[in-house]
Amino acid sequence: PSTTLCGSAASLMGRVARCSVPAAVLVAVLPPLFGAGEWSEWIRRALIFLVISCPCALVLSIPLTFFAGLGITSRAGVLLKGADSLERLPRVKAVVLDKTGTLTEGEFEVQRVESAELPTEELLALASAAEQHSLHPVASAIARANTRGYTASNVQELAGKGVVAEVNGWRVAVGNRALMGEDGAATDSDASVLVAIDGAYEGAIVVGDRVRESAEAAIAALDRSVGYTAILTGDAEAAAQAVGKQVGVSEVFASLQPADKLRVMREIREKHGNTMFVGDGINDAPVLAGADIGIAIGLGGTEMAAEAADALLLTHDLTSLPFAIRAAKRTVAKARENIAIALGIKTIALVLGALGIAGMWIAILADVGAALICVLNTLTLFWITHKKHAS
Repeated sequence: PSTTLCGSAASLMGRVARCSVPAAVLVAVLPPLFGAGEWSEWIRRALIFLVISCPCALVLSIPLTFFAGLGITSRAGVLLKGADSLERLPRVKAVVLDKTGTLTEGEFEVQRVESAELPTEELLALASAAEQHSLHPVASAIARANTRGYTASNVQELAGKGVVAEVNGWRVAVGNRALMGEDGAATDSDASVLVAIDGAYEGAIVVGDRVRESAEAAIAALDRSVGYTAILTGDAEAAAQAVGKQVGVSEVFASLQPADKLRVMREIREKHGNTMFVGDGINDAPVLAGADIGIAIGLGGTEMAAEAADALLLTHDLTSLPFAIRAAKRTVAKARENIAIALGIKTIALVLGALGIAGMWIAILADVGAALICVLNTLTLFWITHKKHAS
């Protein structure tokens, strides 16, 4: 689009190309018609004008600058889907992240089972049978605990809530408090995974996860770069606040449905400005698509999240995110420098050519030389380095 730097540069190049030939014709014809000199002299100046006005420096340097920026960010593990995404990164003023599988490793395991009446092993077996077809990382951890070989039928996965299925003739609901309320098994438990059987609350499963080693350093760098970070998660308040406190985000929003995530993200955007969202799950797809920049976790993330996002994070090192923002800022600044260099050199040369001071060798130097200077200036982008965090 023309509102972007790439689009504006392309539009400028098009205008230059369309105007240069008519302008050169006017330079060659008008002065001799009014007796201001010989035809041969003004034709020579018109040819010099044509050479100088050729937009080679812009044609070469602007795309090359953005290609270099895309290469630098991809080398750090952030695969942007286009130059437009790269150009939007420097305008980010807030970064919001999913918790599970993004700030945490997504390697869950069942730590504790709390049961009201059933034996804990029976409760876990029923819940794990219901969860066996879910793609959610927490559900997968519970499904692995199915030691009794139970199978489920009529499985319904409710986005942002949990799973309802029939197991051994019982209606088993496994999910968060919102699902419990819908199933008529309201509870005030803070556990992340709650279980109801035949519409009655039966217990909870405590599932643990580890925060990524690079998360704290990444959040600190993002705070310095954009000023605001937040967690948006469907997990329980207690678990979300614990992770938020550990990594140091500005705010934590927990127990959110997918629609709630999108609503909260829009509220953050209204308050802070352009917003980047980072997530990995099916529930994150609407927010990834609705954010100014959506970045999906490419390793272990879902295909739907990757499709909705503007970029993929192909590494477990979250410090690649602030590096990508820094590299994008340098790329856009370098593109503007190249535009200024090219236009500055050519404007001076055009004036000198119109006055008859510049000859053809200066015209060639202004064209080819400006292009080479811009290309060399672009190559300085590769001095940007990313100090990878141990992971």
